[in-house]
Amino acid sequence: MNFAAARREMQCVLEAIESGYVLACHDISEGGMAVAAGEMVLAGNLGIRLEPESLDDLRWDEYLFTESGG
Repeated sequence: MNFAAARREMQCVLEAIESGYVLACHDISEGGMAVAAGEMVLAGNLGIRLEPESLDDLRWDEYLFTESGG
């Protein structure tokens, strides 16, 4: 992804947050989706159920723990 595309995506996220469409967000970096989701539910004293619509040829463990934003 180039800088201009990344900037457009970040602007969309910012607008969604400012409009009230996003109540919480977290980056998916070290540990992937599973760690990010775990950190959010612990911080909010909540639970979570992850139900991906499509794994796009990824194994379930790759889906949960990959550190790629794609």
